[in-house]
Amino acid sequence: MGKKKSGGKDKAAAKAQRVEAKKAKQSQKSAKKDRKALGTEEEDIEVLLQEFRKRDAERTQVLVEAAPQPTPRANFTLSALPSGEMLLFGGEYFDGDVNECYNDVFKWNLDVAQPADAEEVARAVAAAPSEAEALRDAAWKAISSPNTPPPRCSHQSAVYRDHLYVFGGEFATADQFHHYRDLWRLDLKTNAWEELEVKGGPSPRSGHRMVVWRNYLVVFGGFYEAARETKWFNDLYLFNLAELKWQKVTYPPHRQVPAERSGCQLAVHPSKDLVFVYGGYAKVKNVGEKSEGKVYADLWALNLAPVLKKQSPTWEKLSRKGQAPSPRGGAAVTVHKQRFILFGGVFDEEKRRHAIQSTFYNDLFVYDMDRRRWFEFKLRGKKSTDGKRRRKKKTKELTDGAAGDSDDDGDEEDEEEDVEDFDEMLEKQFGYVDDEGNIVYIEDAHEEEETKEGEEDGNHVSLTPEPRTADQVELLLDEEEESKEEEKEEEKPIVPVEESKNEEVEEEPAAPAPCPRINPALMIRGSTLYVYGGVVEDGDREITLDDCWSLDLKRLDEWTQLLPGTMSQQIWKGEMSETEESSDGDDDDDDDDFDDGDEDDEDEDVGSKKARAEKTKAAAVERAVEMLAKKTGDDEDDDTEEAAKKEKKEKKKKAKSKKDNHRRAIRAEMEKLQEQLGLDDIERTPQMGENLRDFFARTDATWAREVMNLPSTAERELSVKEIKREGFALAEERYKELLPVLERLNALELEQKEAEELHQLKKKSSKEKSRR
Repeated sequence: MGKKKSGGKDKAAAKAQRVEAKKAKQSQKSAKKDRKALGTEEEDIEVLLQEFRKRDAERTQVLVEAAPQPTPRANFTLSALPSGEMLLFGGEYFDGDVNECYNDVFKWNLDVAQPADAEEVARAVAAAPSEAEALRDAAWKAISSPNTPPPRCSHQSAVYRDHLYVFGGEFATADQFHHYRDLWRLDLKTNAWEELEVKGGPSPRSGHRMVVWRNYLVVFGGFYEAARETKWFNDLYLFNLAELKWQKVTYPPHRQVPAERSGCQLAVHPSKDLVFVYGGYAKVKNVGEKSEGKVYADLWALNLAPVLKKQSPTWEKLSRKGQAPSPRGGAAVTVHKQRFILFGGVFDEEKRRHAIQSTFYNDLFVYDMDRRRWFEFKLRGKKSTDGKRRRKKKTKELTDGAAGDSDDDGDEEDEEEDVEDFDEMLEKQFGYVDDEGNIVYIEDAHEEEETKEGEEDGNHVSLTPEPRTADQVELLLDEEEESKEEEKEEEKPIVPVEESKNEEVEEEPAAPAPCPRINPALMIRGSTLYVYGGVVEDGDREITLDDCWSLDLKRLDEWTQLLPGTMSQQIWKGEMSETEESSDGDDDDDDDDFDDGDEDDEDEDVGSKKARAEKTKAAAVERAVEMLAKKTGDDEDDDTEEAAKKEKKEKKKKAKSKKDNHRRAIRAEMEKLQEQLGLDDIERTPQMGENLRDFFARTDATWAREVMNLPSTAERELSVKEIKREGFALAEERYKELLPVLERLNALELEQKEAEELHQLKKKSSKEKSRR
């Protein structure tokens, strides 16, 4: 009896990795040839990474210095540390021409005043008695360490005990990208980096999500983009932080799990072994149709309790109950008590001629992980100190004898009050329909229960009023006086509609709030919510935000701006769409076209809540756009700039129709070839760099099924070897049939890249905001 071979799975995995590496290498060579044909001067991405590694090798010690606020960036991570500070790592900045990735580390002390610029930081350091005191009083500290991870963006970071863990991401230039699969950790005490070279982890990816559950890192989803195709993932990996081992979670084929996606949101329940997964983005291939982008709005609960018993976790798809957010990508999530809070995002709608219309959001939603219900988060606004709420609260304290409570109990009561206050806010915003078809608000249901309880507890009604204290009498008199004033107000004559028709209605000024954005950092510190950075777009122009806002979850009144941001210092070097140029007021014809629209706007209901909300959102975006445009306008003479814009616009109009026709012709030919030969079927199509042997090795199961489905196969009773031989013949026939077509497609792809070179920036930004 022969010896049984072992390690079959390991060999298969190693072979798959070699095939993937070969494809990636071939893809890089092809991209390099394309850049050379286009005449681009961008340096090869491998050379750039080698230069970064060389500079990193020159570092010999950890250096911590006081620093100004980090430069604007997107797709970074900002993590809350046990010390109360925030730690920022990585990110990227795109100015329309060059995309720069970072691997710098910053610590942010929110309790220290923010310096204006680098000069103010230098003056503060020089005036400090010692270097230690200068660091203690610094709002931002830059940390430089040996063996730092390479620059990256769209990665994930998580804090566990005294370490920050970083996994994956990508190094991206304007038209190149390199995905990572490495795992790093930063010692928060010594600021020393260490790469954990552990086998069995996830494949290279970006746009994934990672959270900490007990002593595990939980990694889900993501995407990997190559020159020929883009893969999305729905695999689940656990990293044991005690044993430093990866574990891939596998499921039987019939098990219901979330679809492949990236850019989703993960939230860990603080007291249960549950992880909630919401939303995401992927391109979905329907049978007989082209692949289309899909924004997910589903919600899943991952039960990790079986992992503690050495079993596989289970998925449960949850229904959308309550006031759920609209479908969107690029939103941010953070956990507060038994709820997770969702902020921002974008929804892209494809219009005619592949134009993308993007709607950005700055609204807040709360998901109660215990009730399994969504709530829309609406702020109360500022309230006067002499309001009824405060007076009622004081009356309750006097009635219950709260004045005699000790100070120690006060803190606990305040904490309970905060939780009840937050619950009350949510409940007042949601209702349901009962069995009789009536709308019942949760608030009303609670009041009915309290009334019933009061009736049950009281066996008889006392006819003699209880004696009141002087303070209680004074409060009652105040309430009676106020009720009389309200009655007088109601008795005032109502002004007829005709008389007030022509009067101008003054709108309340919009409350300060973060402008709509995607991919901001969202954190909770104590009972305060923080929003930092993100990206918003104005046509083709991408505005990278670095402002910071806070919201007190106890008061829930209004946003507070902590950092104004440096958007006014940004200069956009890329091209702008015609919509942006005409919006500057330099085209009289465009202004005339919108005259009718302005008249229609005047007829709208000014007091409409929806219109006011949209106006507030538009004003916030406009502020960010104006800050960016201000710098550009100050650098050039007004007359010269206006003439240059008009000349540029005329040139674009002349070239636009010619380029559109050329792109349409290329696209039509490519689609015709793909539809005729079924090139979308990856199991029947050779991939870039595959020879006949590699093609058959990857798709042998497909050809075996085709041989078995032939009518003659059932009659001949073929052996396994004969099935394999005939399958190879079918694969060879398919390979030779597609070879000239694939060569033509490669040539068309090169032409398409050249024809759409001016549109790559918009496609790239659209990809980033949807996927990550």
